[in-house]
Amino acid sequence: SHRATDAWPRSAGCDDCVGLPIETRVVGAALGRGWAVAAISSKDRHSGCWGRGDRERIAAATKWVRERTGAGPATVALGASSGGAAACYVPGVDASV
Repeated sequence: SHRATDAWPRSAGCDDCVGLPIETRVVGAALGRGWAVAAISSKDRHSGCWGRGDRERIAAATKWVRERTGAGPATVALGASSGGAAACYVPGVDASV
């Protein structure tokens, strides 16, 4: 059960961050391309699984990042298992792919 804090290294600004190797490499590669990056945790922190109930949270987080970074409408979403299904909920992502 992964969470947003897996994607960022521990720092003075994030004591809870753990910076898992694969996750931080993905974030680093995206930032290296000039992309805005957001890591979001599922609502169900007991199981860590994503569900349709997370749709509004994903949309709100995506909107928040776009507003603060000036990022355009192009969106790349990444997830594994239930996170992969949840990636289809991101506004602007074609769920038929």
